[in-house]
Amino acid sequence: MAAVACVQFGSPAAVGSGVPQMKVTLVGEEIPNLLTLRTLISKVIGLGCGLAAGLVIGSEGPFVHISGCIANALSRYLPEKQFRRYYTYETFRLQLLAVAVSTGVTATFGAPVGGVIFAVEVTAVYFFVSNLPRAFYSSICCVLVYRVTRESGLVDLFEVEDMPDWSLHWELAIFCILAAVCGVVAGLLVHCIGYINRYTTKLPPVWRFFWAASVVSAIAGISCGLPILKRLDKKLLTLLFASDDDPSREYNDTMHSVGELAALLGVKCATFILSLSCSIPAGVFTPTFVIGALCGRFTGVAMHQLLPDADLASPALYSLIGAVSVTAGVTRTVSVAVIAFELTAQIHNMTPILLCTLISYTVSAMLTISIYDVLLHLRNLPYLPHLRKSDLYHQTCRGLIIPINRSFCIAESVHGMDASLSDGYDAALRLPKGCDKVPVVSYGVDGTMMHLKGVVPASDIISEVRKAIEESQIPEDMPDSEVRDILSLRPLELDSLLTKVGKATDWSPVVVPETLPVARVQYLFTMLRLKSVFVTQAGTNNLVGVVTKECFDASAEERIKWGEGRPQGGSSYRPPPRPGSYSVGHSDSCR
Repeated sequence: MAAVACVQFGSPAAVGSGVPQMKVTLVGEEIPNLLTLRTLISKVIGLGCGLAAGLVIGSEGPFVHISGCIANALSRYLPEKQFRRYYTYETFRLQLLAVAVSTGVTATFGAPVGGVIFAVEVTAVYFFVSNLPRAFYSSICCVLVYRVTRESGLVDLFEVEDMPDWSLHWELAIFCILAAVCGVVAGLLVHCIGYINRYTTKLPPVWRFFWAASVVSAIAGISCGLPILKRLDKKLLTLLFASDDDPSREYNDTMHSVGELAALLGVKCATFILSLSCSIPAGVFTPTFVIGALCGRFTGVAMHQLLPDADLASPALYSLIGAVSVTAGVTRTVSVAVIAFELTAQIHNMTPILLCTLISYTVSAMLTISIYDVLLHLRNLPYLPHLRKSDLYHQTCRGLIIPINRSFCIAESVHGMDASLSDGYDAALRLPKGCDKVPVVSYGVDGTMMHLKGVVPASDIISEVRKAIEESQIPEDMPDSEVRDILSLRPLELDSLLTKVGKATDWSPVVVPETLPVARVQYLFTMLRLKSVFVTQAGTNNLVGVVTKECFDASAEERIKWGEGRPQGGSSYRPPPRPGSYSVGHSDSCR
């Protein structure tokens, strides 16, 4: 209940893993209150309460989010001379956050190399190679603190004993079959998590408390029948990776019983899916690692009982291969294998681990997308999708554009006559979904051709209208028609460098010809962090339309509807007090 309260009353941005949110942030999108101190406190307390309640959640995702919050706080509150650029300039800020993500992953298992590579795989669409030394430096510092904490006994952390050697022989076929099964298990886990979260994310706030209480009560009841579930996941991994048969070890019989391992595997999968459906801070890496280890241990023990005279590998190796395979399938990463090498401090099992990682990755990719992409879509976060349909690679952006008409545009000043604030505001309200800039055009002799001259951020026009209303002291009860008449007397002053709109006007905007392939358009969106780009006729600057992020997933009917020029969210001439930081649609970004 306290974990849900941290999200509901503390900071809604603290909900979930944190990896999808950081993935969106690193491509240039702004999520409100994602990296504030309030979110940091809510995330820490919420994660602690969720773990204390016995929920099957991980700490990797929250650690990534917490690291990002700390990095943002340091850049903002430390002396300006040394750190101001990391808060002021977006390029430096994103580089700092990318380094913070790698330290968050390292803090989970104490694997610096695997942590950096995992962070690059999960969150980065592209990564500056010059940023790698900073990421490794921070991860090494993090792992030093990790080791000191473990050696001093302040925190009970995950330990792996020596993994037995394995030589190449026919048992590799069993490992490959195990990896394929783990890929199927990973796909089913992702599907079930996405399915149940479609409904739980829509629950009213009060019902989220009841749902979380019900899940905790169910897990507590199950734990009474299986006391081993009361152990933390990292201590359970120590048992699963134990290579020797020590009767004096706690739960040693369970680790060599096929029936108990099967029951534990089923219960762990069910409780993990239910735990992620709660509106609390929760990660996915550690629980999936445990589920995979249980799957591998079950297979290893079963093979030893079926073939007692065969020279088979220890169940501990099966457990490690299962853990890496399921985690690779769920998170869609290959760097999990590197983390496994660092955990065991051995690389003589590299061949089966790498091979099984790739097999599980491939099988899971046939069934579903990454768990982080699923959570990203469930939270409706703004993110440029991949080109999943092969035919899109052969299309030009002519098939993706939203048609543009006069209602979206501002006329360029002619003979000193500049467009008015009301004209700019009307155009800003009518922009298609996802478009954040108003085009400035000049008309041809016949009045049909629109020649693109520049673009103006819609948010700056909204701010200018808000400022004009405050300066004119317009009463609250004045009709919109009269407000429009007053604003029509004030020019936008696009050519002036003394106004906010004039400074923000871009007279050399990024445009693409309508014959450009869709794959190249997506590349531009990714590398330049664009939200929209205007399209012109090939060889001219005649404006024909605009492509936004939403166009890659939208149907032709939806794009035509967005191009009708209807005011988004009404046509009131009283903008809200403060615009939002981001939105899937332009109307919310103006609000």
